[in-house]
Amino acid sequence: MEDLLAERGIDICHETVRFWWNRFGPMFAADIKRQRISRKRAAQLHRLSGRTSWLEDRARQGMALPAGDELASD
Repeated sequence: MEDLLAERGIDICHETVRFWWNRFGPMFAADIKRQRISRKRAAQLHRLSGRTSWLEDRARQGMALPAGDELASD
């Protein structure tokens, strides 16, 4: 991490990086875990409801997906 910041002209010591890691690392980890659980629950509810998205419907029918320009609304 020190090297990446040094390339950008920021000079810090390894103790600063360690401090940041100890202070903010658990918050980032908890947030990632919360998002992962939320996505997993949403996918389970989606499967239980029997609903499919338009993307799944098109893939199942073997239809081509629209190009990026066709998705944008003018």
